[in-house]
Amino acid sequence: MDLSKAPGPDGLCADIIFEYFNINKKFFTALMNQCINTATFPDSWKWASVALIPKEGKDLSCSSSYRPICLLSTWGKILDKILSRRLVFELERDGKLHGNQFGFRNGRSTLNALQGLKDFICESKIKKLVSIAISLDMSNAFNSVEWRDVISALREDEVSEYLILSIQDFLNNRKIVVNNLGINYNYGKGVPQGSCLGPILWLVIADRLLRAMDKYKNCVVTMFADDILIMASDSASYRFTNSLEAPIREIEIWANRFNLKINPDKSKYMVFPFHRRISHFPRLKICNRSIKNVKELKYLGCLFDERLTWMTHLGHIKDRVSALQHKIGRLSRATWGANCLVLKEIYLRAVEKFVLYGSPIWYSENVKLRNKLLQIQRISLLNICKTYKTVSTDALHILSGCPPIHLVARNERLLFDLYVKHCQIKIGDININFEEVSHFINIEPPWRAFSFPWEYGNPDVGTVVKIFTDGSKTNNKVGIGIVCFGVNGEQKWSYSERISDAASVFIAEALAIFRALEMCSDVEEEIHIFSDSRSVLMVIDSLQDIHYIIFKIKNILKQSKNFKLFWIKAHVGTHGNEVADYLAKKATEKEIIDHIIPLPRSWIRLKLKESLIENWQSSWNSSRNARFLFGIFSDVSFNRCLGDFYLNQILTTHGAFPIHQGKFFGKESLCRCGLDEGTVSHCVYGCPRFHAIRERYFPRNFSVLGFIDLISDRKACVGLKEFVAILLRDCLED
Repeated sequence: MDLSKAPGPDGLCADIIFEYFNINKKFFTALMNQCINTATFPDSWKWASVALIPKEGKDLSCSSSYRPICLLSTWGKILDKILSRRLVFELERDGKLHGNQFGFRNGRSTLNALQGLKDFICESKIKKLVSIAISLDMSNAFNSVEWRDVISALREDEVSEYLILSIQDFLNNRKIVVNNLGINYNYGKGVPQGSCLGPILWLVIADRLLRAMDKYKNCVVTMFADDILIMASDSASYRFTNSLEAPIREIEIWANRFNLKINPDKSKYMVFPFHRRISHFPRLKICNRSIKNVKELKYLGCLFDERLTWMTHLGHIKDRVSALQHKIGRLSRATWGANCLVLKEIYLRAVEKFVLYGSPIWYSENVKLRNKLLQIQRISLLNICKTYKTVSTDALHILSGCPPIHLVARNERLLFDLYVKHCQIKIGDININFEEVSHFINIEPPWRAFSFPWEYGNPDVGTVVKIFTDGSKTNNKVGIGIVCFGVNGEQKWSYSERISDAASVFIAEALAIFRALEMCSDVEEEIHIFSDSRSVLMVIDSLQDIHYIIFKIKNILKQSKNFKLFWIKAHVGTHGNEVADYLAKKATEKEIIDHIIPLPRSWIRLKLKESLIENWQSSWNSSRNARFLFGIFSDVSFNRCLGDFYLNQILTTHGAFPIHQGKFFGKESLCRCGLDEGTVSHCVYGCPRFHAIRERYFPRNFSVLGFIDLISDRKACVGLKEFVAILLRDCLED
């Protein structure tokens, strides 16, 4: 649970309750078990404090112009989360949730739903069929569900009785409170907003529709939460009028059964031709109202056009990014405002994520699509670097340290193809199959979640068997080392092995602990295991099993009560730790790998990053643009971020220099001194007009120094900025 969440009506923050849990875990556990065993959800935990957020551009005198945010009691959220995890486990284990529901389910996202629509359209085109996609909008669906229907659906799905009774009490006697308005209101329908159970209970209702639609073989219905999508294909578009009448009627029956409303005004459909443009559009109705035909279908944040070119989608993204950068421009201009590092962080954490949403679906190696992406990225990079708009995009990438966005999009698609579509991908010269990568899924019931505590250790205390473990990665080779000392401090045995080069240090440290536990699983005497990896020990102490090795470690610790885990500081002279470290490093020198592990996600991402840098460098080397900048920064780097308005005019040669003014604005390109063209090199190194500035700020040997040396010198930077400032004044005078 996120400890930073706002408190509910009781005013108790999550971090306060977390501290209480650490102090008295037995009472905390007993309290939650008592609630579950008696199917009781305390009334005070059901209260929700409501904050009203006004919607932009709406009439504030109307209640529908506000977005309510429910703040729930932290105690209630804890019990709510326990129940929701158990309910999800039962529904998923027994296959009670339909495969075409993509919302609120682990391992599924909007990308799965978008991929399903794209695949359906593409397959129809291959079969030379016309396809149609109908998006139906639900009005206030989550707040309209009747509680009796939820309980009835749970019983129909044969959910455990204790869960049904607990959920029934969870729904009864719910209350919303608006303290500043003195409102205290009991409500009797709708899945509780802000709760973990709420979305899951909605899925149970939505599943009734998906099951009912399975009998219609001429169409496919998918849902993401309450977004309904109907997909169908046929030899001609006019046939959809009759063929989809029965499926749409089935949806109306489902909505009426559960007192839900479909909004015909916001529902829409789009026809995708396989060859010629559509001339006869079907007439589709829902709730006796016509469904609107559109030329672009917006579904889950992506705009589908009839030819799947994605130019409309990227055009919409470009408009949004331009508007956002216009707002950011109020906080940062050429010579004042937010630092370039701050602007770069905003771009990487917000703008780039927004632009690349859905990229695994729409990205391809199409040149037009790539150029459109670079146009969008350029808007932000100009703001970061504070350069003239005539500067090339290649130069902006180098100055900002932001790689070309199409290369980032390509990596996102490769990850999606590997982990979601389970396709083979190629990174450089390496072919990777899904079977080779680590994709551990824990199918254990949530009530069997297990954590094992650790302590800060002192190896010199206690007369017990002590085992020291360590993992090492040296020269891209990975090894583990284990050494065991007896009760009298004598070394009893040691072990080392080399594991796959792709393994991370985290995996090596975890595997070393697992091997130690495995070797001593039959020993009955008390054993202390010392590791210098706090990250591994913290994962063992958590309820999350993020890797199959951690899962195996916990299984041994569950069965054996004679182990204790300790953390010790690395490289401080602890004898056992130094021996284990030596063994781990020695193992990396072995010719043969002893243990092959699945490729971890961290290694896949590392290889993708290396491939991106290689492609970026190749593009920069072969580019015809910004060759002056290439002479200064020939290597690409993520760590570079240069956003000085004056210095970047020198680096890019675009700005106040006469040669640039003459090329783009028809002004005189000769320097005012009359000796040479007004190039950057002439102004910085040779122009007599700036002799006094060079004498004042530049080092004595400046004539043999390069631009990078001058820019790296703080004092010389001041002189360079004065050069540009004088040239800017000259431009204004001209």
